[in-house]
Amino acid sequence: MTMQINVKATLLILLIDLSIVITPTAQSLNSNQEVEKGQILVVNGIVELKRRGESNPNGKSSYSRVSIGTPFSRGDLLKVEPSATATVLCAGGSKHELKSGVHGLPCKATGNSRTLNIDGFTVIVRPTRSGETNPNVPIILSPRRTKLLNPRPALRWIPGARPANYIVNVYEANPDGSKLEGSKFDWSLNSKLKNQCPYPNDPDKQLTPGATYMLTVKAGSYSSDEESIPRLVFTLLSTQEAQVVRDLHQRIADLGLPKIAADLLTAQLFAKFGLNAEAIELLQELSAEVNEPVIAQLLGDLYATIHLNQLAMESYLKALNSAEDKQDKLSVVRAQTSLGQISEALGKKAQAIEYWRRAKENCQLLEETEMVQEIDKTLKRLQEQ
Repeated sequence: MTMQINVKATLLILLIDLSIVITPTAQSLNSNQEVEKGQILVVNGIVELKRRGESNPNGKSSYSRVSIGTPFSRGDLLKVEPSATATVLCAGGSKHELKSGVHGLPCKATGNSRTLNIDGFTVIVRPTRSGETNPNVPIILSPRRTKLLNPRPALRWIPGARPANYIVNVYEANPDGSKLEGSKFDWSLNSKLKNQCPYPNDPDKQLTPGATYMLTVKAGSYSSDEESIPRLVFTLLSTQEAQVVRDLHQRIADLGLPKIAADLLTAQLFAKFGLNAEAIELLQELSAEVNEPVIAQLLGDLYATIHLNQLAMESYLKALNSAEDKQDKLSVVRAQTSLGQISEALGKKAQAIEYWRRAKENCQLLEETEMVQEIDKTLKRLQEQ
């Protein structure tokens, strides 16, 4: 879970591609490398996007309605209807408000060496398949498979089916979650709270940056470590990493964006640094306030990353419903492909095939030829199993 940071040789790109899950690995860019990308962060009214090279069978431009969080690349066209507006944040950090008309990407190639690369998240979901979990076993929600910015995180879990007092335990661990031999760090609390408790404000129990920790919760004879998923550990960011995140968070605030857009960028920033717990907490708050597919999608991606597959499924379904309500076909496809993968991970093969089939139909309507080909490969693999 280590990360090399080269602040002087990286670029600010807060983007999410039409990918399926997030990787927390930062990729440094050479300072003279050109980047021509943006993200649509504010949408007021009807705004439609045409991907580079797309057209329908009649030769007419194939535009598709979009919502916030949609990536915008060189060669794409954005059509803003009369009385509508859209705000685009460019890779170099510049912000552009687009009014009525058809617009190309308003961003210029940049070699700015003073900003940090937080570019697109592109990893295929490979959640751990696991059998049915005993309903009496508490499931760790947070911190779980994450880095932390906050040294006093909220400790949260899904309670077991039977009411019980919970023994909450945080110990220094090996990467696989087993106790680190010889470590004296071991904190426990007998909690009557059924699903969360704060980490203690005790100088003797402070988390050490770079050390690896594990949270377990016991309910009677049942323990969260019966979940049998490896590497559900957490670490505290190094001082250097934490300062970089705080500096970037301030830069987001300085952009003067609406709260929803600023919070979305912050959640993306947290996710890029592997701060899964804090990104999830922020997205949960956002999800309760607004109905935007990108928020539910990213929340599902993060749940899948930390192997909470059922919660990922629920978030992807919310993303799909939101995207359909907004007639955002690109986000519909993204949610459908994610639902296809998470359904397979949950052992629901027929359901997975159906989601992939629907995604293929939508990709055909959007003239996304390459995605159709990739989906065909997935469908063939599933049908041959």
